[in-house]
Amino acid sequence: MSYWERLFTADDTNLTEVKNLKERGPFDFVCRNSETLFVTIGDSWTYGARLDEEDLSDSGFRIKNTYGYTISKHLNTDFLNISVPGINNLWMIEKLELLIKNVSDYKNVRVILMMTEYGREFNTNFDMDPKLNQIYKNCNSAYEVIKSTTAHYSNRIEKCSSNKVKIDIFTNYVSNIYKNGKQTNWLEILCNKKLSDCYTIGSWVIPKFEHLVDHNQDVKKTDLKKELLNMMELAEKRFDIIYNTGYNHKSGYGHPNSKGHLKFAEYYLEKHI
Repeated sequence: MSYWERLFTADDTNLTEVKNLKERGPFDFVCRNSETLFVTIGDSWTYGARLDEEDLSDSGFRIKNTYGYTISKHLNTDFLNISVPGINNLWMIEKLELLIKNVSDYKNVRVILMMTEYGREFNTNFDMDPKLNQIYKNCNSAYEVIKSTTAHYSNRIEKCSSNKVKIDIFTNYVSNIYKNGKQTNWLEILCNKKLSDCYTIGSWVIPKFEHLVDHNQDVKKTDLKKELLNMMELAEKRFDIIYNTGYNHKSGYGHPNSKGHLKFAEYYLEKHI
């Protein structure tokens, strides 16, 4: 077993999202014999989905062209990329919490937590935490769920930070409402402009919030349906932006191409190092 496999349980390896990655599993690791560890945690954007399509002859093209690899190479640090396409924010935070317990070999640890759209974990096996279920009972709208759970997650992230571990909280294509989160998200960097608020874009994610009525019987179903329809409209507008940056693929979740990864890496190195 490799050292970093200790961050993952049987529940992780049994996830369909992880099984789809086959022998790669939920992480990449590049050793440069450094006393500093640079870590990226995220979903398919951080993983580098579709990068391999740019050079099918190079099996290492994906990892070598992710923003995390580029930043870590510039800093000459070891690089750990914890990322799974389709994964949710709660899973990312749980991996962060395990990570900080297993970095004793390093003098310094720097983390980019690249959060994805809100709500992927809602009403799934991921959110069995009694604290989350109590939060849901006090929410009357999808936005209240997003805002309240994000406040809870922010507190957990904050506890992971220390003099040794520095954490930068970004979002990939949605608004960042995390405490101490970066105001500019990855998509805005690619567009070079500020975007309007948007929190969820997945057509498979937004309907999850219909189950809020199972947690709080005071929720008005008509108002909730109107809210979800509005979220769908905002999602369509957000995809229009993603597909037309010149740095993203024009289908699916609009994953960044290698130029999109490089643009974020250059921004980070200029603004946050």
